[in-house]
Amino acid sequence: MSYEALLAENTALKDLNQQLLDKYASMQEKVLALQYQLDLFRKQIYNSKSERFVPADDRQLTIFSILESACEESPGESPAEQVGAPAPEAEKQTISYERKKTRHKGRQLIEGCGHLEVRGVFDTGVSGRRSGDR
Repeated sequence: MSYEALLAENTALKDLNQQLLDKYASMQEKVLALQYQLDLFRKQIYNSKSERFVPADDRQLTIFSILESACEESPGESPAEQVGAPAPEAEKQTISYERKKTRHKGRQLIEGCGHLEVRGVFDTGVSGRRSGDR
């Protein structure tokens, strides 16, 4: 082989080596991203759940996005004026009624059932001595 052929082959191998290094780096980044995602999923599945995780719905509007869009449409007004003043209060109506107050008769024992009265001395497992007494 001539010197020029070896030089061309060397340049081609260097280019191929650089391409492989770039591909390796991108694959390594992808592996790290997938490993992170897998760790998050494992955490969601296997960790204790004190609150239920509900992912945000992209179609759901938030109060902040509504206020921001209102501010962009009419910049001269205050946010309260843009959203609107509170609705006027409706007429109030007073309703009254009467009911009979019944007195509770208290606990009544059922006739014919054997009711027990428990009296006794319970052992608490602690003697009457103090720690200094012997």
